[in-house]
Amino acid sequence: MMSQQQVKDLFDRLGIKKENPSVKYKIKGKINSTLYKAEDKKTKKLFTMKNVGTEKWTQIQHEKYANELVAVSKVSSDYKVMFVDAFEYSNHNFLVMEMMPKGSIIEIIKKGRGTYSEEFCKYTLFCVAKGI
Repeated sequence: MMSQQQVKDLFDRLGIKKENPSVKYKIKGKINSTLYKAEDKKTKKLFTMKNVGTEKWTQIQHEKYANELVAVSKVSSDYKVMFVDAFEYSNHNFLVMEMMPKGSIIEIIKKGRGTYSEEFCKYTLFCVAKGI
């Protein structure tokens, strides 16, 4: 298990900013209970911002989160959402990720409601497998 200092050092190495994300991003709307549409104030590019409350986290949960950030920040693939930025502010962690304009794969499937062709299913499973 990592010590609190080791987790803090890992956050520092990852470049997690200790400031309010509204310094860099403007919230443009709510997607769901933890996801927001955010706009970079300089470039006007849209991103998804995830708000993760951490006030009740244990040391192990902080460690798992830090390890997950290491993994997502190092992996580059056309089949996964890209990690862009991270902030730690007021007992919350904010992850900034690329915006998926059509939503998550679950949302796309739910909107389709009905049967899907074998070809669609094969392609979808292929993309999910490539992302893993």
